[in-house]
Amino acid sequence: MNIYIITCLFTFMSAVFAAVSLTDNGTSFILRNDYATVTIAKSSGFITSLKYNGSNQEFLNRSYIDANGGKVYFSPNSNKIIKNTSSHVEVAFYDTYRSGSKLGLDWEVRYTMLSDTKGVYYSLTNTHKSNYPDTSYSEIRLVLRLKANVFNYLQVEDNVARVMPSAADQNRCVEKGPKEACQLPNGEVIHKYDWSVDMLKHQVHGFSSTSTGLGCWYVIPSMEWKNGGAYNRDLSCHQGGNDSLQIMYMNGSHYGGGDATIKKGENFQKVYGPFLIYLNKANSVQASWNDAKNVANAEGKKWPYSFVSQPGYVKERGKVIGTLAINNPLTGTRIPLEDAVVTLVQPQSDTEPIPNQQWRHMSHWAHSLSGNTANFIIYDVIPGTYQLRAWSKNVVGEFVLDKLVTVKANEVTNLGKFTFSENRIAPVLWEIGVPDRTAMEYKHGDHFNQWGLYYKFETDFPNGVNYYVGKSNYAKDWNYCQVSIPGKDGKYIGVPWNIYFNLDKIPTGTSALRISIAASSYSALSVALNDGKVSPEIKDLVDDACIRRDGIRGIYRELEFKYEPSAFKIGENKFTLYSRKTGGYQTYYSFDGIMYDHIRFEAPFDSSAPNTTQQPVTVTKTTTAVVAKTTNTSSTVTNNANATCNKLYWQCGGSNWKGSTTCCEGVCQKYNEFFSQCVPSGSSNNNSQNIETTTQAPKPTVAPVKPGTIFIAGDSTADDDGAHNGKTNGWGKYLGNYVISNVKNHGYSGQSARTFWRDGRWKSLIAGVSKNDYVFIQFGHNDVGGPNASSEKGSAGGEGDETVTVTRSNGQKEVVHTFPWYIRQMCNEVIAKGAKPVLLSYTPNFSFTNGKVGEGSRFQGFMKLVANEMNIPYIDLYSLIARKWEELGESYIKNNQWFPTDYKHTSAAAADFNAQMVVTGIKCVNIPDLIAALNSKGNSVNNQCKY
Repeated sequence: MNIYIITCLFTFMSAVFAAVSLTDNGTSFILRNDYATVTIAKSSGFITSLKYNGSNQEFLNRSYIDANGGKVYFSPNSNKIIKNTSSHVEVAFYDTYRSGSKLGLDWEVRYTMLSDTKGVYYSLTNTHKSNYPDTSYSEIRLVLRLKANVFNYLQVEDNVARVMPSAADQNRCVEKGPKEACQLPNGEVIHKYDWSVDMLKHQVHGFSSTSTGLGCWYVIPSMEWKNGGAYNRDLSCHQGGNDSLQIMYMNGSHYGGGDATIKKGENFQKVYGPFLIYLNKANSVQASWNDAKNVANAEGKKWPYSFVSQPGYVKERGKVIGTLAINNPLTGTRIPLEDAVVTLVQPQSDTEPIPNQQWRHMSHWAHSLSGNTANFIIYDVIPGTYQLRAWSKNVVGEFVLDKLVTVKANEVTNLGKFTFSENRIAPVLWEIGVPDRTAMEYKHGDHFNQWGLYYKFETDFPNGVNYYVGKSNYAKDWNYCQVSIPGKDGKYIGVPWNIYFNLDKIPTGTSALRISIAASSYSALSVALNDGKVSPEIKDLVDDACIRRDGIRGIYRELEFKYEPSAFKIGENKFTLYSRKTGGYQTYYSFDGIMYDHIRFEAPFDSSAPNTTQQPVTVTKTTTAVVAKTTNTSSTVTNNANATCNKLYWQCGGSNWKGSTTCCEGVCQKYNEFFSQCVPSGSSNNNSQNIETTTQAPKPTVAPVKPGTIFIAGDSTADDDGAHNGKTNGWGKYLGNYVISNVKNHGYSGQSARTFWRDGRWKSLIAGVSKNDYVFIQFGHNDVGGPNASSEKGSAGGEGDETVTVTRSNGQKEVVHTFPWYIRQMCNEVIAKGAKPVLLSYTPNFSFTNGKVGEGSRFQGFMKLVANEMNIPYIDLYSLIARKWEELGESYIKNNQWFPTDYKHTSAAAADFNAQMVVTGIKCVNIPDLIAALNSKGNSVNNQCKY
């Protein structure tokens, strides 16, 4: 009986690996072990067959290796068996430069299978000898064209996955703009760039099968060879009719990655990989994905691989350690680091255009660093000379060590402690956004990877962006990108953006508007103050294609616009940002523009500073603050408001704030180190980023009304009985232990927003709601896949009133709406009853990468979007749980068996923990009615508000 249970729970087919064999049948090499069979054509060097042993299912339609988007194909003129033993087989293919070759390169492709390899390893070496002609390439890739009717589930990140549309529907797709996007017969638009990935933490991408359980994955133990390195984003997987395209861009140019240009007379060699083409079989697509991630972690620990004999591959490596700190130059105090990165890049040649990108050579990095000072270790560094660069969330700029770093084999290079100083010329009066090299915190930014958001700007902002410091909310009132709109002549024209702010004193010295660019394409930027003289244009912003290719981060840039006191006035002032198209397709789309990472205004109010009447505006372009010492300069700012209390939406705190911290109404909400603002009691903290406070709530200004009943609408993660398997529970079962109100839990396993609305569960819930009740609404786990998925649970693409009409398996027609549409309807019906809705993001899946829980999906962002629109409390339960998990550690959760059956459904203990985090969210968001409804056990919950 015990053996039977173990067999049922064991997800993946296993085997005792005995040996590996190599067969030459005259036309192909066949590599086989107990796990997989791989066939490679001797004439082309391309894989022609992939099979998982124990299954006759062929994975491939075809595969190929090419460069520059199919303009150059790998074409070997010889091959060789490198090794053929019972534990290791390896074959090589050589495409040697010869007269007429389109690229001045030698290519060596190797395929390796060990006795325990669960697939096959691939590697490529490119060599340019000094007598070869000039050559340049933008892309080099390996493409597996899998059978789309089998491998129909794409996944590239924890939160980026979907069932792909059928080949028949793809073949009827209507081209949109950009041309890579197309509209399916059901109205949904698919865009291959929606499945691009950032290389900084990337390890796995590929496809699995909803019908067979098979999976095919690229497992990447190191990205040291990827052009662009830690900065890079690139295409990974996408649709292709009868083919599901699984692509490894060893060199790619889709998001501003520069061409590799090698001159005659130069010797150059680069090894890409090896990486693993991993085959698996599981009982679900999510289990297949989790297995591939586990294998990626295991492969990473083997790096550099001991089995590699390929020329140019370096096994003897070094290690770099040090301590990073970044100071506020005005105070000499540390700026707390969060998710910081330290990267080593090999110096570039003069011919390569972007100094802070790694185009041709190798780079190594450490990420996810935090603390006032951050110790880092960069492992397995190839010996050589490097430049060290660093950046961090909540810090403006990119920092370069003022000396090169030399790494030697089998040695530790200890850089000691080094301190950079952020660029800052005066105290911060206000800022917009969060410095994190993305535009994710702005409108649409938290669901950026979907087609067509740039088209929404004209509707969302019919009068352009007019942002009022102290009143506006950048999550709603600042678009994720500044794009053009159609003019009267049909051509697209730029729309100025305005930032309004009040001064009751004139700055006493030079001030700066510091603008951090997250991405740009074919645009020039200029700034005016109070409709005065416009600054010289910044014309050299790089086209990184991030906007048109549905990204959220591109090539970073820091800009400093300086102003003298005479340019300001008492009362309302205005900065205007002008973005002008400089190229691209001028006449028929608005894909070009600028994504802002962060904007900060720095101004001195020291009465001892010299008063000047100079008028000129100067612009300094900065990419880094090249400082390797602490600057101890202090400065203070005179407060703009001397009142004993601050009105609603007035500033009430910050690192340079000297005024009152008391609000006349509402509560003083901290948004970051520099800015706190008076907001209404019970506001949803929509601007807050990584707030850390205790859960003790301020006293509300009006008497709270305790709800008679708290209703719950949700899925299995809230359901009393979890997944209905007798081993799991949802948090809704335990919420009643923490409140004096009744709890009626309508959460049910397998539900999405669409099914909860369609199948009558919402109708049943709302019928019982009375005045002053609260309704918690939480969906997102089962809403993936789109409207045509066989589960019949997915919503239509978009965030408005878009619809898709489908025919269900029972033959009935159904009009499928967007996820936000369903949530809005539910909220409106709650409000119409005199009750109050609360929106919650879904719970995270149990998945760690390097000790961190990944970001949530677009459904987390959709919940926040609706909460912002309707001024409804929003509890970011996903982030609250994720941050607490990271404190507890992955092993703690495993050891306590919080997920007894899978990655999603919780044990009783874990469900109770989640209920406590809901209570934490009630306190963090400060919902007075619900705080008043907490019992003694609820009041004793005392977690921090970490997002």
